[in-house]
Amino acid sequence: SMASDFTRYTVSASRLSTASRRTAKSAKMRRREDRKRARGKKGSPYEVEYLFGSLSRLVDRFNTLQGDVKTILHTFISLAYIDKAKNLQNSFGKLEEDIVAGIEQLDVNTSAYIPIQVAQDDETQSTQVQFTKSSVRKQAWKIEVLENL
Repeated sequence: SMASDFTRYTVSASRLSTASRRTAKSAKMRRREDRKRARGKKGSPYEVEYLFGSLSRLVDRFNTLQGDVKTILHTFISLAYIDKAKNLQNSFGKLEEDIVAGIEQLDVNTSAYIPIQVAQDDETQSTQVQFTKSSVRKQAWKIEVLENL
């Protein structure tokens, strides 16, 4: 009989343990989605988001380096390292061109909405993520004398 399978010490799962199991599962799914998003695998739904994030960080670093490059160029010129100054200016100029080309290649207006499938609590729902276009700050870091040499 069914009654013989249970003892007085047998207890069904409580509501608390069921709820905590559910939150642990949703937290696990959320961490899993975050890892997928951070991976930036080509062809994944998160690829564009990853590219925007990477390009945005690159633009931020480039913008902060412009003043440093100008200082280094002045230092090279004052120490008569004209060739090194020219090489640095040409390389940094090429990097600037590549970054601007990368921004244009993503071909985005001021902000774009890209639907991304996000799994939450055993169901998949579509959310929209907003991206803002990064831009290279126009700062006079080049030295005109080196352009003419």
